[in-house]
Amino acid sequence: MFQIPCYDFTHFQLFELAQKKLAENPVDWEKNVWNIVEQFCNPAINSLTFGTSGSTGKPKLITASKNHLQASAKTTVLYLQIAQRSNTLLCLPAEKIGGAMVIIRAIVQGLNLICVKPSSTPLEHIRNIDIHFASFTPMQFFSITQNPTHFDTAEKIGTVLLGGSVVSDPLFSKTKYMRNRVYATYGMTETLSHIALRKISHVPDSGFQPMPGVTLTTDTDNALIIDAPHLGVRQLSTNDLVKLYPNQTFEWVGRKDNIINTGGLKIIPETVEQKLKYIMPYPFFLAGLPDEYTGERVVLVIEQRELSTENVERLKLLLQKNLAEYERPRQFLLLPKFVRTETGKIVRKESLAAAVIYHQQNTSDSPAKAD
Repeated sequence: MFQIPCYDFTHFQLFELAQKKLAENPVDWEKNVWNIVEQFCNPAINSLTFGTSGSTGKPKLITASKNHLQASAKTTVLYLQIAQRSNTLLCLPAEKIGGAMVIIRAIVQGLNLICVKPSSTPLEHIRNIDIHFASFTPMQFFSITQNPTHFDTAEKIGTVLLGGSVVSDPLFSKTKYMRNRVYATYGMTETLSHIALRKISHVPDSGFQPMPGVTLTTDTDNALIIDAPHLGVRQLSTNDLVKLYPNQTFEWVGRKDNIINTGGLKIIPETVEQKLKYIMPYPFFLAGLPDEYTGERVVLVIEQRELSTENVERLKLLLQKNLAEYERPRQFLLLPKFVRTETGKIVRKESLAAAVIYHQQNTSDSPAKAD
């Protein structure tokens, strides 16, 4: 762990400090922190480049101007009323947009940046330090809530942001009783971190609230379109299906590119998955595979190495009781371990492709068939 009291330095002084620290050949995670500090404060550099997670497509590089990064940081700290000299915790990978924005907010607002190595237990080394502002992945925060000591520390953090993946219901059930401010965030690398927040602690919000300067619309499929000129974002079409309300709040429904078109009926997997999430005994997701009769057939992909005939029959009964006929999977596919991003999101396309191969290799008399 180390600290950077950003309020004590000008941008150029931080640039020089970062160069000095990098010359000392620090360990990788520390090097990533100082790289962002050096690049953002370097007067000769006008933009920074970040890689996307690849959870919804091929990973790609996004280049953002420092003016837009600064505007994003300023919008967040002003909206959340984060005071100068506040202690802000960095426990995310600095090379990703989420972690980089923690650093940039600290520089822009003059915060005290407390840096710890990214891990699933980021609060284990926090002793006798009051944290005022922190960002975590939902996976990190869920791990924190499982440890009474870490949970107590987390509840003392003034403002918490959770981003990188969807907040699960088990995590929401933990946060909604917390006394501090905990927000789920909506955003992506292209929007320079979040453009909307949903309070999920104390008195939770029903939907996401857009940040100042953000205007939202939807296309004919109800996929979200984002306009945020201060971030360099102009009419950005997303694949996120939402319910957008007149007051600009919205609820996330699913992904446009996950829709299954079976016999002319469009099924949103995430909507169907909501019906099963409390009763499915295994990690799972729904997907579509080509079918000569219906165009696509619904398949259930399960994170298991094998299923007994008895368990398959139980699953069939469970699906029959809880899903409409057209929603029911016609085939079960198994995969010992799903492909996931660093933040724990299932990479559906890669997991589906791997499950198809695994199924083909183990099909001879496999009981994992729904039809």
